Amino acid sequence: MLALKNNTRGSIMIAALIITLVTGTLVGLFLKTVSQEVANTHRARMGFQAINLAEAGVEYAMHGMIEDNLDTAWTSTSGGGYYKDNFPHIDITSEAKNDQDSRLYRVRSSLRNDNRSLRVYLEPEWINPDGDKVPVVISEGLVTLNNGMLVRKQIRVEMEKGSSKPWKRGWGNGILGKDSVTFVGGNVFVDSYSSSAGPYDVTTNRRDNGSVASNEVVSGAVSIGNATVVGNVATGGGKPDIGPNGSIRDLTDYENGVTGIDWDRVALDFYADLPEPELPTLTTPQTSLPSTFSASTLIPGSLAVSQLKAEFPSLEFSTKSESIGKGLKVEVIEFAYIDTDNDGTYDTSSEIKYENIALVTEEAYKLTEIDVHSSELYLFSGETQIVVDNEDINTPADTIINGGMLLGSSASLEFYLAGSLTVTGPEAAMINDTGRPPNLQIYVAELNSDWDTSVYMGGNGTLSGAVYSPSSSLEFKGGGGGGDVFGAVVGETIKFSGTYKFHYDEDLANINDDDDDDGDFVPVVTAWRELNYAGERISSWEDLKKSGL
Repeated sequence: MLALKNNTRGSIMIAALIITLVTGTLVGLFLKTVSQEVANTHRARMGFQAINLAEAGVEYAMHGMIEDNLDTAWTSTSGGGYYKDNFPHIDITSEAKNDQDSRLYRVRSSLRNDNRSLRVYLEPEWINPDGDKVPVVISEGLVTLNNGMLVRKQIRVEMEKGSSKPWKRGWGNGILGKDSVTFVGGNVFVDSYSSSAGPYDVTTNRRDNGSVASNEVVSGAVSIGNATVVGNVATGGGKPDIGPNGSIRDLTDYENGVTGIDWDRVALDFYADLPEPELPTLTTPQTSLPSTFSASTLIPGSLAVSQLKAEFPSLEFSTKSESIGKGLKVEVIEFAYIDTDNDGTYDTSSEIKYENIALVTEEAYKLTEIDVHSSELYLFSGETQIVVDNEDINTPADTIINGGMLLGSSASLEFYLAGSLTVTGPEAAMINDTGRPPNLQIYVAELNSDWDTSVYMGGNGTLSGAVYSPSSSLEFKGGGGGGDVFGAVVGETIKFSGTYKFHYDEDLANINDDDDDDGDFVPVVTAWRELNYAGERISSWEDLKKSGL
């Protein structure tokens, strides 16, 4: 009986020991798992910190390029780049502010007992596979704990030049209305071409990218009616209104007489950012345009006339015989006109005449108003900027053009208006002898939300240029022989009616890619990549500084 009791007690002890061993093992595994989870949590947090540090390094590099202080604030390298590892602005506790001896500028956090380091290499003119010189940044963020755990993140960022004037990049579409675009009648026609390939020509230089777009999400924001669009239509969400004779087709369909809607050319997910333009500050501008003079004061065949005709190919002069007594007659100039068919003969039914002309030669004009009369023609011969602003925030400075503005073959004009623009009448025209709409840029700035600015072109008014007026109503109303627009337009609301024909110049989509943007450099990220693999990571920063990318 005693032996049985001893055996029972021994079995209980063995079971207790087994349970204790299993429990201890499970507790140990649990504690190890918890420890690993804590370590993983630390590592994940450190990874986020490291990648944020690396991105901060890219921001520093972009700031250095914008401020143009790389030669003073960074260290130039023999590999053609710049290096920096001293970043006091990431100091959290100011504990490390005087630690200038460290190769990497370390910042100690009093909250998590970690150290953070950042180093950046910038190569401003790395040659990409396309042969273009672009900025490239390699940035490394390093976070370490006092127990030796560390996380290192490296990123490589490629950039291109952006614009400090984003409104100059607003012509990626032919007709863009922030709210609505409306075509009235069946005679509105839209297509595209490329002015860098020569003048618009229905046979050799016509394309099917005559895009019409609106940011608006409601149906009917784009109403093409019975117009013909050889291109595309896009809205922010609502379907366009299309009349029974309306057409959206590609060029092949149009030329083959196919009408109706190709729904593959309609998109409902469009959006464009349309910032308000800013008026530039001009250096020592003129305060008035030159006075006009009578074209009849010029002498036929004179050097002055020959020079004008050479610089303004579409300008011609009508002459007549005038008696000077004793049976003698001389040829005199009667008026100037725009020789649209280039035959040297004035056509009263289709060509515009002007009795008074003025030659605009200065680079900058700051005006309170412009009123071009129907008999006047202004000739622009150089690179000109005009700002029309009466500096009264309560009253817009309106511009009225009933006459002509003609750009010479090597001229350009940037026209900034703090008010409305009206171009109307049988003699109204903005003609561009460069053959390039990018050389005539018109910006309308609505400086006061209480203003109700507009751009109106009526009658036989023609335009070869680009209009950017995101807060204005734009109306192109054809009459008589109608009008043509070569270029692109942006407005809050846009309306075409009558017999207007719109030819989008596709070159306007990249109008300032080669422009130095007045010397400002605004980098735009084109590629961002984390360097995860051993073969792509930077293992020796000294070699990088010596040899470059």
